[in-house]
Amino acid sequence: MNEMIKGVKRVSVVLCCVLNIIEDRKIERLRKMATVSPLAKYKLVFLGDQSVGKTSIITRFMYDKFDTNYQATIGIDFLSKTIYIEDRTIRLQLWDTAGQERFRSLIPSYIRDSSVAVVVYDIANRQSFLNINKWIDEVRNERGNDVIIVLVGNKTDLVDKRKVSIEEGDSMARECGIMFIETSAKAGFNIKPLFRKIAAALPGMETLSSTKHEDLVDVSLKPTPNSSQTEQQGERCAC
Repeated sequence: MNEMIKGVKRVSVVLCCVLNIIEDRKIERLRKMATVSPLAKYKLVFLGDQSVGKTSIITRFMYDKFDTNYQATIGIDFLSKTIYIEDRTIRLQLWDTAGQERFRSLIPSYIRDSSVAVVVYDIANRQSFLNINKWIDEVRNERGNDVIIVLVGNKTDLVDKRKVSIEEGDSMARECGIMFIETSAKAGFNIKPLFRKIAAALPGMETLSSTKHEDLVDVSLKPTPNSSQTEQQGERCAC
């Protein structure tokens, strides 16, 4: 009988400890959630030469589809997506910019209040890679170091046409002190990890793990009326 009573006491102690641990974790989770507002908004501006796939990356992320009919972005397009990631909800405001030279004068005003600049090049178009330093300079001129910059080498599905190695892209990113990832909007490769990496780097989101992306869940799609219409269509970093 005494042994039974002792056993019951041990079980009670263990259960008490488990309940305390669970309660502590709940409190910690609530504390972390308090660091980011329920719907914190972050502006992401996509930059890069014409036809590198900026719109396709956004479309794949927003709707999980790829449009084979190329349409060049005219001016600026804007979309918003609310996502639930781990224990918090955030809204990403995606600004898709035109890569043509005639629209360059519009770019600075959209970079000015951005949280993230996503600079995209085409791994099958070496010139688009050589031009990324001017895009990074554009960002630095407007935002200094108060912005997260991500270098994206897109179109990895064009294996036989690759003109820029992954090592070159990584080296450029390290040289500029920015993040780097390769993607394929057409194949859907690394699109979610790209945005997971961005989310993990946002202010107040430091506790997230950029290597996990399974828990990045769409809450809602909130496309807004386009601010424009679409009509398809030195390697050294100076930052």
